[in-house]
Amino acid sequence: MLFGPKFYVMLEKLTVWRQSLFALVLATRQYPHFALWCEIHERQGKTEYLEALKKCWEYHYDKFNHIDLGNAFSFVEPYLPLELEEYNEGDSFAFDTAVMLGAALDSIPLNTKEAVDASKASMASVIRLCELKHPEQAQDEESLLELPEIEAELDYQVELLELVQKPRSQNNVRALLELALRDNVSNIGLENPLTLEDFASCFTATYQDMQDRTDATLPDGEVDASADASAASNANASAEGAATKPQVYKQGLKTGAHKAHGGNRGRGGHGGLNGRNGRNGRDNGHKA
Repeated sequence: MLFGPKFYVMLEKLTVWRQSLFALVLATRQYPHFALWCEIHERQGKTEYLEALKKCWEYHYDKFNHIDLGNAFSFVEPYLPLELEEYNEGDSFAFDTAVMLGAALDSIPLNTKEAVDASKASMASVIRLCELKHPEQAQDEESLLELPEIEAELDYQVELLELVQKPRSQNNVRALLELALRDNVSNIGLENPLTLEDFASCFTATYQDMQDRTDATLPDGEVDASADASAASNANASAEGAATKPQVYKQGLKTGAHKAHGGNRGRGGHGGLNGRNGRNGRDNGHKA
């Protein structure tokens, strides 16, 4: 696998909404890959991609929302390079990004767990870049996987997983967006033009804001049941990950990574992403 077993086990155990958030951070961070692809090919899609991101961030920020993430994906899907007849290197970077966005939007309405696909797609872009930048090391798996670009991606995804495991709260959603936009660069070094201001409309005051303020004034033990459920969920997540600290995540992370990536060429290098085939192709197996 692209990462070590412990990392992927933790990803797969996440609830669906946490998996969506994990993929959403990666899709936001990699926005410039898709934007550049649109500019090079003179295609529409940048505005639609950003709108899809905003819908998903708003969905996670306000748990009382009425946003249909399935409709949000249907709106942006025609602009995504998910079904091109042929893929060159530039197309493949955009494809990776489209997979992350699809995982963020699809996971909840289809009740599917796609964080592993998003994780692999993000790493695929970094490995592909390293192969292009360091062709002399591309033939040596151990040397390739010791490159600082890959180490940085491993560290980022470990940090992201730990943040996603925290209790559900508006503050944590904001922190995840800040992580997505940190340093204003993608995972392959492209400048990310998105800023926190681009998502300001996603973080308006909601009923939950008022409820949080009310809870803060209540004596211990009188907070609502949702807070208790959130705490219990966090306790479970902490117990699952107690023995899996960052240094443990990375023990053996790289074993077989290059092989699992399938050579990192085209759309077949994500360990099963060929089977995505858009949202419609999977609806029958995931009726609500």
